Amino acid sequence: MIHGPRFSVAAAFASERDASYAVRLFASASGAEVRYTLRQVIGEDGAVQMVILEATCGDQSQVSRLETAMEGAHGMLVPVEAVAAAKAS
Repeated sequence: MIHGPRFSVAAAFASERDASYAVRLFASASGAEVRYTLRQVIGEDGAVQMVILEATCGDQSQVSRLETAMEGAHGMLVPVEAVAAAKAS
């Protein structure tokens, strides 16, 4: 469980496989506790258009490592505020 302040990073991926790779990249390089949330974006045709991976940790120094792992796995970083707004709608 993450206690205290929380820091989040989010990225869009073409597939769950790429998002999973980002998690493995980060996990292999860090012992920090991170909570991951994976969301699918479904198009009008019912097909998965992309997946959004959101990572939350309690250590601000890990944020750039999370971003690097996500970009290294072919993710496109998205503002966490945009993810929060999408969840609220």
